[in-house]
Amino acid sequence: MNRLLIWTTIISIAICIVIREYVVYEKFDVETHLVAYGAVRNTIHEKRLDYEKEWKEHAQDLPRLQTMAREYLYTTLTNAIFTSWYGTTWDFNGITEKPRKGKIACGYFVTTTLKHAGFSLPRVKLAQQAASIIIKTLCLKKSIKTFNKLEQLKAYLDKQPEGIYIVGLDTHVGYLWNTRQALYFVHASYSGNRQVSKELWNASVVLSKSKLFMVGNLLDNVDLMNHWIKGTAVVMQK
Repeated sequence: MNRLLIWTTIISIAICIVIREYVVYEKFDVETHLVAYGAVRNTIHEKRLDYEKEWKEHAQDLPRLQTMAREYLYTTLTNAIFTSWYGTTWDFNGITEKPRKGKIACGYFVTTTLKHAGFSLPRVKLAQQAASIIIKTLCLKKSIKTFNKLEQLKAYLDKQPEGIYIVGLDTHVGYLWNTRQALYFVHASYSGNRQVSKELWNASVVLSKSKLFMVGNLLDNVDLMNHWIKGTAVVMQK
């Protein structure tokens, strides 16, 4: 009798969880989400134009604008763009530009989010490259490091400043978000729920399985900041 009661309780809880998840899913309005995301992109666009205007009028202030742009992009990427993409379905051939609608591959997630942050870059062509090419295109050479153990990568990043880094794995690419209090892996994951996710570095199956780690500091790249401020095109490196 007790066993029957226990199993009845377990089944009831499971049914409640399924119903709750279904209701939450049903309540999510993709089109409303896309309208809100469009507003975010418009705000970023207007902000970038403000930077460009100020640079043209006060070219001597470029170093100050670089610092301000770096801080703005850090906040915008982590608090607005990444969050909008969480839950978007991963697919090896995914190319969507609409968060939570369609599917996205790992390289396209990186290039699309940067395009939406205001960078002029070859979204499709760059997304189709090896992670090393993506990193060399977006990060300064002096900031790029390679490791063959996850613990070595973590030890290195523990000594680095807060920021957003691009990380290339054996067959994958994504962001490492270093808050100094925690290290997150933000990527279009082919593991688990197979969707865009934010994971603690030591809880990521994808990170743990890789035998190669190439990492570069994204926003520490002065040239990249200049491209964003001036509205000039990022050229793919080999």
